[in-house]
Amino acid sequence: MATNTAGDVGQVYPQNMVHYLAKTISYTDDDATVTVGTLPPNAVVIDAGVVVTTAFSGGTVVLDVGVIGGDTDAYISAASLETAGRIEDTALNANDDYSTSAIQVGAYVTSNSTITAGSGVVYIEYILADR
Repeated sequence: MATNTAGDVGQVYPQNMVHYLAKTISYTDDDATVTVGTLPPNAVVIDAGVVVTTAFSGGTVVLDVGVIGGDTDAYISAASLETAGRIEDTALNANDDYSTSAIQVGAYVTSNSTITAGSGVVYIEYILADR
């Protein structure tokens, strides 16, 4: 019977492979929630990080990445964005890396002042359980 309700969303490739979400962030995202994407049901997060392409400037600038409306630093916790380069975080733990339902992932850039420059790409890598 049709319910006119969409099923769980999230990128699922038909092959057994590593999936990912990626989203560009910039200094203009200070104190805003940036939606990175949706993890599908049974996604197992295996890695998370950010590649800072232009160092953020204008104060102490940190990044949290986590669940929108939940644990906002589940995947990345207080990563400094003031130096260009790749930053991986070790915030992942057994409570955060798996869910039987879809999860909206958000990135949160915060500072203690006005940010004047900076950009990067946030990424979450995941596999699907029980395939």
